[in-house]
Amino acid sequence: MIRTTALSLLCVVQVVLPGRGLAQDTAAISGCYRFDRAYFAWVGRLPGKPDVITDSTRVLQLLARSTRHELVEGAVLDVRPIPFVVDSTTARRWLRPSNWTIQRANVIGVAWRNGLYGPVFQLAVLGDTLRGRVWFTTDVVGAEPPPQPAWAVRVACPAG
Repeated sequence: MIRTTALSLLCVVQVVLPGRGLAQDTAAISGCYRFDRAYFAWVGRLPGKPDVITDSTRVLQLLARSTRHELVEGAVLDVRPIPFVVDSTTARRWLRPSNWTIQRANVIGVAWRNGLYGPVFQLAVLGDTLRGRVWFTTDVVGAEPPPQPAWAVRVACPAG
């Protein structure tokens, strides 16, 4: 009986500790990053306006918590382009499928997609710099270009 309890305790410790480390990593990595290009583009409408617009930005905020994504194989966390002034339909179309995750020690994944297309990154965390590759994904089979180098540096997030 004692042997079984000790083994069970060991298994619980092995499961709980990685989750605690992951939470600490997400807090340390979260924040705003300015990327080498304006990867974060969207098509939609401005609040209260009927015209369709296209806009983009180089700055993406990696949020430390998620309000929409389920936790599947680690934390799936929210992203937000800065600035991102759009109506609620456009916001839902882009923010729901977009996220960032910790893939392994010092490597994160970032996806900016609307369900059909958008860039997907794999980036090494090197202090205040993210460096790695980007894939431009699409729903058109065979139309995706090869991965390209990408990088970003931490910047101050705007107040508000």
